[in-house]
Amino acid sequence: MFEMIIQLRINYLLLSLLYQKIFGLIQNIRQHYLEHQVNQLIHQYLLFFMEFR
Repeated sequence: MFEMIIQLRINYLLLSLLYQKIFGLIQNIRQHYLEHQVNQLIHQYLLFFMEFR
């Protein structure tokens, strides 16, 4: 019984670590995507203003 509790604890720790890894990865992807969108917007504005000069 005691060993089972330890095993469950270990599994819980591993799962929470995995969850943190996945969450961090999702955050990185989201950040990268947002930066990409911002860069595209800046690029479009620059092109837009260049046409009017």
